[in-house]
Amino acid sequence: AGRVLIVDDVITAGTSATRGVSLITQAGARAVGMAIALDRQERGTGPVSAVQEMEQRHGLAVISVITLADLIEYLQENPGSGQALAAIRRYREAYGVDTPAA
Repeated sequence: AGRVLIVDDVITAGTSATRGVSLITQAGARAVGMAIALDRQERGTGPVSAVQEMEQRHGLAVISVITLADLIEYLQENPGSGQALAAIRRYREAYGVDTPAA
C-alpha cells in the first residue's frame, strides 16, 4: 500500500477530490494530503470552506500555494488593479466563507 499526495489546481465543491480519494483507496493506497495552487476560500456544502471539508471528511492535510486573501492583498498593493480587485471582492462576498474587511 502506498501513500499518495493529491495535486490539483483548486477545490470547488470537493467532488473530484473525493472521487480521487475513493480511487486511491480502491487501488489499495492511502491519500495522505493534498496540494492545491489556489485556495479560493470558498464555502463548501456547509458553513466551512471546501478545503476544511476535505480536511475533516478525509483526514487530509490540504496546503495551498496561494489563497484568495493573498491575491486580494497583492491587488490592493498594486496600482491599476481596481477592476480586478472589485471583481474578486464581489466573488468572495458571493461565495466566500467569510467577508474580509479589506
